[in-house]
Amino acid sequence: MAGAEILGEALKRAGRDLTRDKLIEELETLHGFATGYAPPVTYTPTRRLGARGAYVLKLDLTGQTLGAGEWVEAE
Repeated sequence: MAGAEILGEALKRAGRDLTRDKLIEELETLHGFATGYAPPVTYTPTRRLGARGAYVLKLDLTGQTLGAGEWVEAE
């Protein structure tokens, strides 16, 4: 979900005249962008990792519920 939010924001900022270079340029302007699904992300020309971890959720197939997750840092 966070990735979709990031892509949507970059596409919105890039506008109608979308090119690959314009999309990359707009991604690189995201500084402290809050998706609501992960900690705020920042992209620069030298940093392509938005979040240094992920939420791991528990799926209960019998009860058909999705349990609360915890943040796990990437190694």
